[in-house]
Amino acid sequence: MPKKIYINCAKSSSDTSTDSNLKIIHVEEEKVGEELIPELPLHDKLNASAIISITSVGYDETIGASIISTVGFHMQASFGAKFSKRILNTWHELTYSASQSVKDNDLNKREPQMMAKAVFNEIAKLRSTVTPGKDQSKKSLERLFETLSDQAAQPITRYLTSLIDSTNPGLKDVYERRYTTETKSDSHYVKRSSLFLDFFASTMQNPQGMALILFIVGRPPPLCTIRVGNAGVFDDSFEELISGMDDNFNTKWSESTWNIRSTEIDLENSTLLRCVDSGGTAKRVWLEEYWSDGMFKEGDKVRAFLPKNSSEMDEFHISNKSGAVILNPSSVVGVNRISNGHFCTRKSVLMEIFKGFDKPGLKTQVGIIAHKMFQRAVKESISDEDTLRKMILEISKNVEFVQNQYYYDIDPVALNSELQSFVKAIAKFVQNFLSNRNPLPGVVPSTVIDRVLAVEEEMISEKFGFRGSIDMTMGVKVDADQKSTLMPFELKTGKVSQYGDHIAQVMLYCLLLSSNNHESCERGLLYYCGGDELKAVDTKMNELNGLLRMRNEVTYYLHRFFDDPEACDLLLPGPIKNMKICRQCPQMLNCCLRQKICDEAFIRDSPWDAMLEAELWHLNKEHVQYVNRWTTWLRMEGTEERMRGRRNSNIDYDEEEEHSTEECGIAMSVQQFKENSRVLTLAPLSNVNLIQMFSPYDQVLLNGIGERTLPIFATIITVELQQIDVQFSRCCEFMHSCDFLVRRVKTKPFFDSTITTVYRLMASNTIANRKRQLIIDLDEPHFRISLCSEIVQKMKLFCKGLNAEQKSAIVKTMLADDYVLIKGFPGSGKSSAVIALIRTFISNGNSVLVCAYTNSAVDHILLKLKTHITDILRLGPSFIVHPDIRQFTLEAIFANKEPRLDEVAEILSSTLLVGCTCTTATMHPLLRKRTFNLCIIDEATLATEAMSIGPLLAAEKFVLVGDPLQLKPLVQSERARKQGMDISLFSKLEQKYPDAVVTLKRQYRMNREICKLSNQMFYNGELVAANDEVANAFLNVTVDDDVAEEPWVRRCLSSLPEHAVVFLDTSNCKDNSATRQGIAHVENKLEVDLVVKLCQTFSKSGLDDDEIGVMSIFKTQVECIRRSLKSSGSNGIEVNTVDQYQGKDKDVIIVSFVWTKELKRKLNTTCHLLKNARRVNVALTRARKKLILVGHYNDLKADNPVFENLHNILSETQIFPVML
Repeated sequence: MPKKIYINCAKSSSDTSTDSNLKIIHVEEEKVGEELIPELPLHDKLNASAIISITSVGYDETIGASIISTVGFHMQASFGAKFSKRILNTWHELTYSASQSVKDNDLNKREPQMMAKAVFNEIAKLRSTVTPGKDQSKKSLERLFETLSDQAAQPITRYLTSLIDSTNPGLKDVYERRYTTETKSDSHYVKRSSLFLDFFASTMQNPQGMALILFIVGRPPPLCTIRVGNAGVFDDSFEELISGMDDNFNTKWSESTWNIRSTEIDLENSTLLRCVDSGGTAKRVWLEEYWSDGMFKEGDKVRAFLPKNSSEMDEFHISNKSGAVILNPSSVVGVNRISNGHFCTRKSVLMEIFKGFDKPGLKTQVGIIAHKMFQRAVKESISDEDTLRKMILEISKNVEFVQNQYYYDIDPVALNSELQSFVKAIAKFVQNFLSNRNPLPGVVPSTVIDRVLAVEEEMISEKFGFRGSIDMTMGVKVDADQKSTLMPFELKTGKVSQYGDHIAQVMLYCLLLSSNNHESCERGLLYYCGGDELKAVDTKMNELNGLLRMRNEVTYYLHRFFDDPEACDLLLPGPIKNMKICRQCPQMLNCCLRQKICDEAFIRDSPWDAMLEAELWHLNKEHVQYVNRWTTWLRMEGTEERMRGRRNSNIDYDEEEEHSTEECGIAMSVQQFKENSRVLTLAPLSNVNLIQMFSPYDQVLLNGIGERTLPIFATIITVELQQIDVQFSRCCEFMHSCDFLVRRVKTKPFFDSTITTVYRLMASNTIANRKRQLIIDLDEPHFRISLCSEIVQKMKLFCKGLNAEQKSAIVKTMLADDYVLIKGFPGSGKSSAVIALIRTFISNGNSVLVCAYTNSAVDHILLKLKTHITDILRLGPSFIVHPDIRQFTLEAIFANKEPRLDEVAEILSSTLLVGCTCTTATMHPLLRKRTFNLCIIDEATLATEAMSIGPLLAAEKFVLVGDPLQLKPLVQSERARKQGMDISLFSKLEQKYPDAVVTLKRQYRMNREICKLSNQMFYNGELVAANDEVANAFLNVTVDDDVAEEPWVRRCLSSLPEHAVVFLDTSNCKDNSATRQGIAHVENKLEVDLVVKLCQTFSKSGLDDDEIGVMSIFKTQVECIRRSLKSSGSNGIEVNTVDQYQGKDKDVIIVSFVWTKELKRKLNTTCHLLKNARRVNVALTRARKKLILVGHYNDLKADNPVFENLHNILSETQIFPVML
């Protein structure tokens, strides 16, 4: 019976869906797969991208998976993704080089031959995997080669001739008999192609071989589409090969997690993993077929999925059709990285490491808004077209989307036009499947959408090690009486993809829902809004295995990159070396830099390598070494943070326990929900110390207790002893009343996002070029010799009240072309100088970017400026901004009015004073688009050099403000520290060019007794009081004997100058030892009681709470003091760590040191934090009138040079023993 075949005759991939391009032909049943090829309108030129693409259709004339794209996709399941990628990568090189050879009339270039040899050597390796079918394969290939143009066939046939000559003497004889002399006819190479068909056919002996050849010579874009009714183009053996097993992971497989002790590869290319489980039992795991690819190494963790009831065995075999294995499941990879990884795994890995290099354009913005519109229409059952058009205007006017139009130069007219094209399709979808409840196509008959459970749901599968954001999670029903089942719904606003990546996404979302809800999800929906086409996507184990293997490959390279900082070679997958695609890739610069770093001899005579050299022509050897050095340091730091996170946890780190939400989650209740900022305040239902379990910016999963809800992904903002604040990417209806199980999850390896700034510094533009000269090459900064009189007059106006040192800093900055360093000792008026400098610059119409290491430091400067300057823009989330500064956020500016593009653009492009943290500056799109006249970084000595680069790339010149003798950049890795990672950019430039430094030595904070400590310990006597009023400012409070009964309390309240500094020594107290709540969580209950007593006494003596400050180096001690003060009613006293107090001061400062010898004995270590002289310097320089130090005096000065030095300066009257 003839089969109907629909052939798309479109000239390009952009119009493949046009019905007018379809024509119908009929093929007899016995000729399907044999006579099909001659009917195809093949492309007649060979180029770097493609020749042909074919789509095979499944049953009932519905569209199935693309053979060309899913041959690539299925080949990952059948032959292994690594093999498929090698063929594709080498073919890209062959096609480009061959076309260049033809173009240049140089047919003897070496590169095409080398590449062709590599391609066909890979094909030859498949000889043992196929079954006989030589004649059919040969005939189809013969038709294909006869259709190719002479230009396309030349480079293939020429090299294959030489290959046949050396590998197949029989074919060589045939060739010599048939062609005794060479001809110059146009069809010469085409005719000769028949000579190699036997070579192909002997290698690829069935139609699967035909599919593979088509895959190689016919990668995207698609040039023709075939739809076949009732049968596929290929025979049953091919369908069986690509389909595999239909069993779902959750129903047929059990899981076990093991540690790899060693690996071994046998002669048959199987990989043996010798593992141990959590109980120490040895396990042997044989990885066969495409699982055997050498990605597993000693020390890795693997999660094996095995047939039910096999977990008690000691030896297992995992192959294409039996089980699966997940490499390092605690590392979570994005779904998009997996689904797109089959084309360029290198790009997937790079995008996971380097964020913010892509520049979203019109299509991205259209997709985001269309998703919002579709989701809202579905949730609210809106099918009226006029209402949908109004919705477009409403959503498009959201301040976030209007900002993006400015950032990415998006034309609002074009945006609206694109969005209008989706209205009819959305209305039709809602009407058919929501209002009329029509059955879904391609699913079990009578299946309808019951409800929308979640929108833009961020989910993590820790079982399989990946995460994704599902457009919509729907509940569907087969009949009204049945319980609804979950189904992911993926919306695409572009054309129907021929490559399989969209189908892969939906499959992974099915697996995501299954692993999070403990029920099988075997089908998902894929809707192309642009073409109004809805597809049902079934999950098949063989295809999922291919995707999981791709996930393992991405994870392998990420782990190699993050966990082996010293390694250089093979850190990334190889580049695809496709000239056209690589030139358009947003990761091009990063890709080339990594290639240059890892392959010093990379310059070769090939087009791709020439392109790579051209991309890096502006960089010298020192620049490349700088990138490599900082990449290595940040990898070291990430490894150390990860290890510290495990050591500091008071919960035993067990992989099986870690991934059980029900067992490890902490039950918590909702205390407050701020809907506008999507911030939820949670408190534990039991008495647990949250500081020991969570840290700011941890990623957590929230599972509703007793509710049918999906897990919610959130980020922790703040952590207190009995309370945490978390922020969500979206709002949920049940957030107000539901109790949750909250558990920390590991979403990716710890890695400093500032790595992006190091690579952005390597860009070829005016700002980056000059900054490289100053930061890496250490060129001397330039200064002018004079200023115009107008600027001088304005400086005089704003410098009133400043001392000579402060004025000198402002003058030097105005003269600078590149940079100035302002070194300010404690209390020396750094902020006052910065305020005057900003006002001077802005008065001349110049723009200023103010950055700092912390949000509080940024807001501190803006608070002092807001009475003088109203033209301010504060970047960053409003909930972390000081309440008095929130009015300057874009969110607040447009809170009560409609944001117009021209108005938003005016604010973003013209506001003269912009403030943000250094971290925000590394990623914010405004700082990629706009260049400021001046950048000021306060607390510059706190920031690593890499963190400082982000703000500097947004400005013509810069000022760094800080004190190198106070806290330096916090670097956890000892190796990175020793190599110089903790040297700030300030210190680096100060050492090289001391003439660029202005030092502020006159301090306005501490009285003479407090100042004496740090002056003698750290500043060599250079720190001086600005005047007598500052030097003689001592505490003066009323002392009531009823309030201050204890002698130590009275001493602390004393107004005598010699008692301005008091060290309360707890050495003679009975219970003076600190206790341990974990390696990094120590507290001292005695010191908590002493501090609280002092705070209460000062309050009763007339001091306001905001005049008192308490600090400690330990977070747990800080939280204990906070809780005790809160219970006593003293909520207004600021209690913080020493690090958080830098830049602040109070009349009275109380410092709790916590540490004792007993704690040292228990932990078998010294306290490195208290041996840090810079940290102690900060603690000693925060007080204006009274400094009280609390600690075990003898234990602190034992084996600690910093406290020995302090001991030599303190007088006997300043050390007061506490007797309790």
